[in-house]
Amino acid sequence: MLAIETASSGGMGIDPALGWLCAFLVVMAVSLTSRINVGILAIVLAWVTGVAIAKLKPTIVFDVFPSSLFLTLLGVTLLFGAAEKNGTLEAITQRLVGACKGVDALMPIAFFLLASAVSAMGPGSIAATALVAPLAMSTGAVTKVRPVLMALMVANGANAGNLSPFSAVGVIVQTQFAKAGLPVEPWRIFFPNFVAHALVAIGAYLLFGGLKLSRKSEGAPASGSAALDWRHWFTLVVLAAWVGAVVVYSVNIGLAAFVAAAADSVSEVVLRDLMSDCFRPPAFLAAGAG
Repeated sequence: MLAIETASSGGMGIDPALGWLCAFLVVMAVSLTSRINVGILAIVLAWVTGVAIAKLKPTIVFDVFPSSLFLTLLGVTLLFGAAEKNGTLEAITQRLVGACKGVDALMPIAFFLLASAVSAMGPGSIAATALVAPLAMSTGAVTKVRPVLMALMVANGANAGNLSPFSAVGVIVQTQFAKAGLPVEPWRIFFPNFVAHALVAIGAYLLFGGLKLSRKSEGAPASGSAALDWRHWFTLVVLAAWVGAVVVYSVNIGLAAFVAAAADSVSEVVLRDLMSDCFRPPAFLAAGAG
């Protein structure tokens, strides 16, 4: 919601501070009890509360909308939506699993690293978990890895990569640091979070039978992986170029993501279908809460 000072009395005779608090509680309640996109709801309540209760001019409400953050999240979501739609992320996931060569004890570790890498590359922990968890659980069922161990490794891996300079959450954190006047050092933000979740994952590995897996006489056969076709390679080149442009040339991460997504759309990905996937809660939630 709007984080600005308002007058002590509003146009509807309601204390603006109470209005903001009630709006925030409504958003929280809806997020816990329904599948409504609470980001859109937050934007609506910000406008209603700001104009009707706090008597702010609509232009002021519009000015505090985090348009830069919203476009960044939208661009990153669009880019990785393209990579997901054409099967690139799934193909890479399968090949990484195959690299374990059926060694059961390596599976939880591999999925921790995989979830962390996917999360750090841009989608964030929610999308990374949604992508990696189904494959992790099915692989765990074959290899007899305990489901709770596989779930903890994936969840902690996704959270470990969540604050990278390229992830949606990392962008939010950097934006808030800048707004607060604090120095923005992306990697110093990333590494403590990564180490903390890695330590939790190590504890889970030891507690839920990870060492016992190494004492099994035979591992499960390595799962086959589909060959990467030209679309997958093209997407990987686009992603590499996007990361390189951001890291080496300090290109705006959001605008660069839009360019990369547009370039990747030529690999037989239907842009219209991607747009429906882009309007997911994270982008709107961050914008509405900003």
